[in-house]
Amino acid sequence: MKDKRNQRKWANLFVVRHGESTCNEVNRFAGAIDVPLTPLGEAQAREAARLWDGPPPEIVFTSPLQRARRTAAILVPDAGPAANAPIRQVVDERLTERHFGDFTLRNKAFLQGDAGLRRYEAALYGDGVAPPNAEPFRRFHGRVLEFLREVLHPLLLAGKRVLVVAHKYVIELLCRMILRLPAGNGYDLRLPNGKVIAGTELRAYLGRESKAANLLREWIVLRHAFILAGSAAAGIFLGSLRLLPRMQPLLPLALLALATGISLTRVDLRGVRDAPAPGALLLRYVLLPLAATGLAGPGGTVFFFLALLLAAPSAITGITISRCLGGMVAPTVQALLFSTVSGTVMILSILGAAGGSLLAPGARLLAVSGLGLGVPILTAAVMRRRFPIGTAKFGERNGATAVLLLSLFVLLSFAGIRLKSGWPAGGWAVLLAFGLRLLALALARRGSLFAVDHYVSMSYPNIFLVIVFAAMMGWEEVAAMATWFLLPMFTLAPLDEWLCRKFLSPKADARLLAFLGITAPAAGVLQARRPGTAKGVGRTQSPGKSPDDCIASLSG
Repeated sequence: MKDKRNQRKWANLFVVRHGESTCNEVNRFAGAIDVPLTPLGEAQAREAARLWDGPPPEIVFTSPLQRARRTAAILVPDAGPAANAPIRQVVDERLTERHFGDFTLRNKAFLQGDAGLRRYEAALYGDGVAPPNAEPFRRFHGRVLEFLREVLHPLLLAGKRVLVVAHKYVIELLCRMILRLPAGNGYDLRLPNGKVIAGTELRAYLGRESKAANLLREWIVLRHAFILAGSAAAGIFLGSLRLLPRMQPLLPLALLALATGISLTRVDLRGVRDAPAPGALLLRYVLLPLAATGLAGPGGTVFFFLALLLAAPSAITGITISRCLGGMVAPTVQALLFSTVSGTVMILSILGAAGGSLLAPGARLLAVSGLGLGVPILTAAVMRRRFPIGTAKFGERNGATAVLLLSLFVLLSFAGIRLKSGWPAGGWAVLLAFGLRLLALALARRGSLFAVDHYVSMSYPNIFLVIVFAAMMGWEEVAAMATWFLLPMFTLAPLDEWLCRKFLSPKADARLLAFLGITAPAAGVLQARRPGTAKGVGRTQSPGKSPDDCIASLSG
């Protein structure tokens, strides 16, 4: 009987994390800073409204921050603060996201790499060491618990249908309270933006999440360079033992297409802002490949490969690398789109300069570019437009899958080349990898908010496409050199991080605030107050009681 009452009570509760914000888009902490929704975030709210099943809520509670209020306004347009409104809307300060102190506006991957994943999560989900100058976890827990005990729980007992529109860490904590789980050892539940979850679905949702699995996924994305380099070493070892058969190019191309599609579902392909300087793109993807083409005649394979390398589009891994190095991501996507078009044209020009018919190589190049980049780009764009919630959720959860698909590509590539090609092809690959980084560093606008994106776009060519294309054409020397280039391409990741931290990463300033749409950076920030000095902050716990002790009063 008690279980049935609880089931009826929580059946009237619906929670939703706001749509994607500008900080979500660039993998940075917003916390209590007021940031707007992105176009995708608004689309997610519209889809949530379309998918709403059943009678509308009677009361909508939102955080005072605009990303939550805007999501609520789109999701339930009839809601209003007036008592005679069709649906009553209440803004409650206790639903404000936790203030993350010195973590605010910092890149999450940077923080994860510096602190380690376990220490990073402990700082966010426990009562241990909090981020410097952040709202203490106990105080954060206290105000959310007060909202649950004094506002939400009585309304649900009265049979009211309630929708709560808030933030990731608020909703995750609220869910743990409702399910009477220990509050001090929580973990990332990968809560998707814009998805409405009913109270009766909370236990099933949490049951599908695993702390160990989520940490492993994060680790794979964060340490992708080491995984790809390790795959190269494994491929060399297995190839020397002849344990793997020689693969046809179709399988690596399929792996590349799948990894590309997954990566692109995470980023906005429309209205990309703040592209790299047109002059730098023209020099990098048009003029330099043309210059290398002129040297390819007398210079043989090395200069021919250099021309292909410079003409190749930006690597799809650039999106992940940009996120991990603190980039804004959008300019990386802009470079990917530009270089995809210009690269195809330039490679055809290089082949034409080399002499011979363009019919067969042109058809193969178009097939490789189309299947490896064109189809995934179009598919991701359509999926994000038609299914904004599910597509973004899929992309976020499967970033590790994309890394593993590329690692299998690398393993198969190295297993299929001859070890004796390591010299001099491997030596040239190392020199070219260093040279490309120096070139990218020179072309990137130092001090620019987007310098990291420019550097990554220009120093990571899509060598995967070059490998497949060379294999299709039967160019063994070019394929070997391209494959060996993969090794320094990723083993030089520590150098990339050092260069980006030392020379490229700008400090948070007015440009960052403008890019994120923050017009009043202090608006909505929950100031640290002493317990009991303001409603909703620190008034729920008796001396000597832990947060978990207070949850017991909610049973029944």
